[in-house]
Amino acid sequence: MCKLFKKEKENVFREVMDSAKRTRQVISVYVKNGYRIPGYVIKVDDDTVVIESVNGDIQMVRIDAISTVSGIDRGSVAMAI
Repeated sequence: MCKLFKKEKENVFREVMDSAKRTRQVISVYVKNGYRIPGYVIKVDDDTVVIESVNGDIQMVRIDAISTVSGIDRGSVAMAI
């Protein structure tokens, strides 16, 4: 994979996650083993996403372990692309 393309993908992911954080939107993050983590995005950096569940539990997930993110607002995706 071209480094330029990979960098672009990371920026889109970061922008969408930042938007979900700003709007405090409930999303579901699915990791590669199929486990679902629903909640609010608290923090995003180059390597990890910190998610707070609706009951207050906090989990940190490595970005390279994430396979899918659902429940994202259409406006968040449009702004990132």
